[in-house]
Amino acid sequence: MRPGPAAAAGVVASYVSLDMPPRRTAAILADIIRGEGWGSLDSEVQEKAEAWEKRFVENLRRSEGALNARGGHCGFTFNSSDNELLQGACYLEGNESDVVREAKRRRLAHGELLAALQQLTPAQFEDACRGMLVAMGVADAQVTRRAADNGIDFFGRLSLDAELRRAVGLPGVYTTLRPWMVGQAKHYIKGQAATPDLRELVGSVQLARAGAYPSRAPLTHLDIRACDPVFYLFFTTGTVSKDGWGLADAGGIVTLDGPMVAQLLADHSIGWSDGAFDQEEFAAWIAQNGPDV
Repeated sequence: MRPGPAAAAGVVASYVSLDMPPRRTAAILADIIRGEGWGSLDSEVQEKAEAWEKRFVENLRRSEGALNARGGHCGFTFNSSDNELLQGACYLEGNESDVVREAKRRRLAHGELLAALQQLTPAQFEDACRGMLVAMGVADAQVTRRAADNGIDFFGRLSLDAELRRAVGLPGVYTTLRPWMVGQAKHYIKGQAATPDLRELVGSVQLARAGAYPSRAPLTHLDIRACDPVFYLFFTTGTVSKDGWGLADAGGIVTLDGPMVAQLLADHSIGWSDGAFDQEEFAAWIAQNGPDV
């Protein structure tokens, strides 16, 4: 991409740390222009920053909105009191609740969590995916045997009863609201998941719903009835191609790339000990989520 406001917005993550205090967008843009070698003389940098700033901000807002709508990881945000100030997404503002402030502190471990995820083996990442289901409230989350997974790496049923019963306090129809959570795990360090990977997941779930398995032992605990609701989950430690995101959005596939997985782990305090990320605690959590199917 040639130098310009869109290109500058595309590299802003390299210039804004998660806890960066508020700064003027023009100042950040000037840093990017210098840092990317798009200008060296102060007059040249200032001229470009002034010419690009409006579209730079528009691109940032569009990017932030798209990531937030997808539940993605966005490392920057605009200050709540001054929309001309850009800051790290985990910068602690004075008017925030204790709950939000603590959530931001946990998300500061995002980089360490992402690095830890990328150091896992593919089998360990599958175990991590099972653990994420448990963290989301799936009591019977399971990870499959790798040699006979039929294209499905982890699954379970999410019970909405406890959450919805709070409204009335008594048992009711809520007990029947138990959608399946069925997913595939793709471990990459620098690789990128694409449409074939997502199609593989969809096909695997459809075959499982029909009970169509090869000669290997079927997933006996995955008994999806004809009308059971199913969430298709695709988790990867890498990135997802543009077409992959398009298919996920169009098809309703719940897709998490590496930064989003790290964000989910941070939100649930995975690997968290004494107010900081702990590699040993993370390894122990991985180990306790091994296969049993």
